[in-house]
Amino acid sequence: PSEKLMPNLGMIEMHDPETDEVMIVDTGSSVFRTTYEKQMQSQDKKRTDELKKSGVDSIQVTVGESFVDPLIAYFRKRNTRA
Repeated sequence: PSEKLMPNLGMIEMHDPETDEVMIVDTGSSVFRTTYEKQMQSQDKKRTDELKKSGVDSIQVTVGESFVDPLIAYFRKRNTRA
């Protein structure tokens, strides 16, 4: 969840591992948090679309929650396709 929703932490330093750029951002800004959330949703949709297009199944699990139910649902769905 913390990768999808940016909490209000005030001013923080962020590091972009792709560009090695370090920047100070104001997570208290609702504009910043909204932009961040939209960007993360866009990346998530792009990844999901790419996996579907490639014929790769995926299972959505959340850190801190049980993975059992999503796994059972995945295998049930997969079993009905066979």
